[in-house]
Amino acid sequence: MKQEERVRQMQQRILGAACQEFGKRGYLGAAVDSVCKAGGFSKGILYYYFKDKDSIYLACVQLCFNELLQYLNTHMSVYPEDGVAQNVNRYFQLRMDFFQDHPAFQQLFDQSFLSLPEHLTAAIEEIRAPFARYNRELLGQILAGTQLRPGITLEEAMELLGCYQRFMNHTKRMKQALQSGSAAQEKLRRLAGDQDGAVVSG
Repeated sequence: MKQEERVRQMQQRILGAACQEFGKRGYLGAAVDSVCKAGGFSKGILYYYFKDKDSIYLACVQLCFNELLQYLNTHMSVYPEDGVAQNVNRYFQLRMDFFQDHPAFQQLFDQSFLSLPEHLTAAIEEIRAPFARYNRELLGQILAGTQLRPGITLEEAMELLGCYQRFMNHTKRMKQALQSGSAAQEKLRRLAGDQDGAVVSG
């Protein structure tokens, strides 16, 4: 195996473990030791490839947005005959599908908007910039030939899309929480039933 390939594989291995750790615990709660333990490599190896915790976190956020943009560019198409609502729904459904397959990226994505470390704000905004451009261009395609209401700018329409996005993400998380709660309730009922049976049998 060539040196370049070994380097690439190790970087992927580190980022895979780091994305899971940062996605689960956030920037502040994540620990470099936990990343190393999960990935099965030493801190020396990690710091050979990444300068510090900040650089690892930024690399994870960058990977998240790169993968999301690649997925959207591959799968998203605008069909004018479908109308605005259907094209917008298609876009957000694709995003939900992507995050369903990559839950750690969902957490990193949310963090980059809602709880980004203050000292990394400028760097993360730069990482987000291509995604923002993609959204503006996509919205332009979706709205081509559509007259916006008087006083509504493209930026305001983008903000409305952002509100819709947050609503969709919140709805999805609530649904998952309800499903998890129902499953936990059922387990508790079964456990209680088993214990009752054990007491009666005794």
